[in-house]
Amino acid sequence: MRQFTMRVPVIDVNSENLTEVWPSLVLAVKSATFVALDTELSGLGDRKWLNAKCVEERYKAISHIANTRAIVSLGISAYKFLPSTQEGNCMKGDKPCTNREKLQCDFAMKYMVQTFNISVLCQQDYVVEAEALRFLVDHGFDFNKQYSQGIPYDKGEDMTKLSLDKPGIRSLFAHIILSQVPVVFHNAFVDLGFLYENLYATLPASLGTFVSDISEIFEAGVYDTKYISEFVAHFPASYLDYVFHKSLRENSADGGCPHVELTFPKYPAQQTSVTYRSCTAPDPSRPLPHPEILKVMRGLVCDNFASHGWCIKRRECTKSHDIDLILDCEDVVTKKRRRYRKRKHHCEEDQSTKGAQCLPDTPHSSTEVMNSTVECRDDQRNGAEAGSLCKQKKMSPEDRTFGLNGANADQSEESKEPESREILQTISEKIAGVEDLSKPQAIYTNGNKGHRAGFDAFMTGFAMATFVARYGSALSSGHKNKVSLSDWGLEELVNKVCLSGKSIPMIVTKSSYCKTSKQHTEKLEILRSLPL
Repeated sequence: MRQFTMRVPVIDVNSENLTEVWPSLVLAVKSATFVALDTELSGLGDRKWLNAKCVEERYKAISHIANTRAIVSLGISAYKFLPSTQEGNCMKGDKPCTNREKLQCDFAMKYMVQTFNISVLCQQDYVVEAEALRFLVDHGFDFNKQYSQGIPYDKGEDMTKLSLDKPGIRSLFAHIILSQVPVVFHNAFVDLGFLYENLYATLPASLGTFVSDISEIFEAGVYDTKYISEFVAHFPASYLDYVFHKSLRENSADGGCPHVELTFPKYPAQQTSVTYRSCTAPDPSRPLPHPEILKVMRGLVCDNFASHGWCIKRRECTKSHDIDLILDCEDVVTKKRRRYRKRKHHCEEDQSTKGAQCLPDTPHSSTEVMNSTVECRDDQRNGAEAGSLCKQKKMSPEDRTFGLNGANADQSEESKEPESREILQTISEKIAGVEDLSKPQAIYTNGNKGHRAGFDAFMTGFAMATFVARYGSALSSGHKNKVSLSDWGLEELVNKVCLSGKSIPMIVTKSSYCKTSKQHTEKLEILRSLPL
């Protein structure tokens, strides 16, 4: 069993300490296996245009928004892979594991991680939306600090001669480009548009030209963890908090598949610019809440937040936005489905060997599928030689909403184990001591621990690291000193950007029908001519 607990340091970077932090910031980018990026923005305009059916219209909307709004904070998390004595491979004896053998392997993929939360201030006038301001303030963003200590930058074309040695947000972005390090985003389309307009050059007129430019700017590849979580991992939800916490739990699961281990630099205690945030995955072997208690807990969850990661009521919402509660409910459902499949298998065996009568595998209609579930119990618990007894159990509407499939129907023997009785008693006492069950903090915290670009970038990078462990192939024995994501054979994941509401991603590749923009070509030539 692996217990996964980490205390994540995040360096706050502003105009007052940029010079001091600059050498370590540049070195972290240059030596990274991949860099995860996240932006906090002054607004996103009308969301309906960002979700337009035509992708070209979406791009025009992003171009307008990026031109009129600004980046207020930039998060960078640099992940550096640390090869082991086995050359970073998942090994069986003296040979790399095959993909099938990797499923039974418990190999640790280790990374050194450095994370920076950079406060920036655009020097041109820009729009600050009331909704964006409320969101950022609700999640702990300090606008006073941003306006007083934000690192200044100019949008669009460079207003001054760029120097890679001079600390600045545009020169940092130039280092990311020139280092040819893979970049990772969560929901990359908007971030790419804002980074291009704010830190590179004026956005081109057409989507095709923009995509061609991006494919050359980030030659090592663009990775989108939202696309991976939706289309490859098939997570039930794909917002960043959910993806991170689910990845954290799966990474700490006992046995099977390579897993991720992180180390962080040790910063002096007197370094006040470093803040820490603790992350702990629940013990995988702990007993989950009893189905009867789960049903009560389920009523405390905000459905909209559980599905999409946002709630229009924000702090006024009386229901829980706690990711652990949401995932606990899902874990109970998953374990119940596994028990159901196991019992169904035993039921089929009994039917073939003892002639027991079981219900059909598939109900006659889709309504029956939604409104019923089959539960098989073996009468041989009492020593009888009768076959299996199967009965049909109706689902409640709230169970169907969350997919609990009649979670309270199963009063199995395992619920009588000491551990299950203990957690049942503990949570029952919590519920009994609460007069108003609409207060979710009675059982779980509300999960509002702040929303910062730096930690969001770290969460994005961690999710990517777990996806590499799950879907990557073994490194070749003769890999370079600096390992890149492409060394793991991730062709299925690279340069595919999630488009909300679309069944296919946007492919980031240079088209034979669209040339790169003239301003990009000139800009890239200037960057490559600068001394490193």
